[in-house]
Amino acid sequence: RHAVQGQGHQQLGILYPEDNYGRPIQGFFENEVRRLGAQLIASDSYDPKANDWDEPVKRLTGGKVTRKVSTSQQAETDFTALYIPDSAPVVAQIVSQMAFYDVTRMPYLGSSLWFSQDLLTNTVSGLVQGAVIPVSFSELSQREETRRFISTFQAAYGHAPNQYAAYGYDAGLAVIKALGQGASTREDLRRFLSQGNPVPGVTGPFSFDRNGEYVI
Repeated sequence: RHAVQGQGHQQLGILYPEDNYGRPIQGFFENEVRRLGAQLIASDSYDPKANDWDEPVKRLTGGKVTRKVSTSQQAETDFTALYIPDSAPVVAQIVSQMAFYDVTRMPYLGSSLWFSQDLLTNTVSGLVQGAVIPVSFSELSQREETRRFISTFQAAYGHAPNQYAAYGYDAGLAVIKALGQGASTREDLRRFLSQGNPVPGVTGPFSFDRNGEYVI
């Protein structure tokens, strides 16, 4: 939604690992792109054990780019943004290979796995400037609830909380809110949570729909 509605991209691409993680992600991404009225122009996969990204990159770009290696050149591609749902070390290698083919200013769409100092500060950091990296929880957040949780957690345990600590805390908040509204049985709890009642969590405001799906 952010890429299409927020940034205005109508032609997108995806490069994903050919495994039990990457295949479903590709399906979810393609369905959402189409639902939003945009186009998935390019979709390709790679062996998650690969260490040579030349062939996937060439297939993805349709062979239109040439090996000039320029830090300012942006070769023409059919898509205007590229989603790569993989870990930071793999992404670093892929974007380097993209740059080898003169794709140096591509707007990238990442996953939470991109949120790594290794990726954001190493030699490829310039290639991912402006990338969209969604994270559920970050110490950089300026939300009052989040800042208060971080400082309280750190004071209690001597280290900063990670996303799983934040998830656990928010789950507790949801249960406490339901109990405060009179839920006294498991069915009461299920019913309350499925009614879309918002919870001001440390990962952001959230609720659950009638199917039990997490909604932000």
